[in-house]
Amino acid sequence: MNLLAKLPATCVAASLPLLLLVAMGAAAELSADETLATVNGHAITRADVDAFVAKLAPPKSSTQPPQPVEVPVVDNPQLRAETLAMLVDRELVLSFLERSKLAASEEDIDLIVASFTRELTTQGLTLDDHLKQQQLSLARFRRQLLWNESWKKYVARQTTDANLEKFFTKRVRDFDGTRIRVAHLRLPVDANATPEAAEQVMARAREIKRSIDAGELTFAAACQQFSEAPSAKSGGELGWIGRHDSMPEPFAAAAFSLEVGQTSGPVLSPVGVQLVHCLAIEPGKRKWHEVRGELQSAVVKYLFRWIADHERKTASVVMAAAEPR
Repeated sequence: MNLLAKLPATCVAASLPLLLLVAMGAAAELSADETLATVNGHAITRADVDAFVAKLAPPKSSTQPPQPVEVPVVDNPQLRAETLAMLVDRELVLSFLERSKLAASEEDIDLIVASFTRELTTQGLTLDDHLKQQQLSLARFRRQLLWNESWKKYVARQTTDANLEKFFTKRVRDFDGTRIRVAHLRLPVDANATPEAAEQVMARAREIKRSIDAGELTFAAACQQFSEAPSAKSGGELGWIGRHDSMPEPFAAAAFSLEVGQTSGPVLSPVGVQLVHCLAIEPGKRKWHEVRGELQSAVVKYLFRWIADHERKTASVVMAAAEPR
């Protein structure tokens, strides 16, 4: 099954949505088996989140100087919320692979478990020791292995040279080294603004764009009149940018969708609401095989995001109200 041939050309943002704001609290010891979410009947527990987040913690070193006291990685509420959202998406993707008969077989998992058990034996450990240390049941452990093996095989089937070249062809500017000379008009949005207040700023930006598109104002004149960015007096010009430079993703995606002389719709980014204007385009020269690594990473993210979003429309996803700690 070749999903890439069926996917739309517009790349879905890679960033995962926060499905749950995790509440921090003092409190009592809670069971690692506590269910934080279920996806099509498969539970995601506190232990699942703990295990994934723990991998992100930096290794301890006795040679490092004392560091300022910070919230431990495993207790970081935003990171835990993002991890839970990612694990939900992962279950959605695995549901797709199982339903499409693209998942690894029970026999495949049996072989992996047997090999892993033998490896543990060389360290003087048993599988039960490992499961107890990770606070995992055998069923959850096998589910994790099923994900790893199934996704690895699926990605290998999808990232053929033909598919990578096709992905590149539909998004040439994203990968061939194209640079765009841009200007922007920025309207600030308070960090604590309500959705209604933010929408008012978006509406104001849409009205400014309407005036620009109608020829009532040039983009430079609109910047001088309305923009609150430091570049306002110079017509909003920022210079040349590449697709994967340091610009926020919403800004870069908007810029690289434009032709010379076009202005984007309002873009909400960390610095406010922006209108992006394309002043010039310098085409890139790189070919798909020269950016194979970038393409493979982009295809993997694209497939994961597209499948998860598609599956969510019909899946049964039940989230806990909050994760007390």
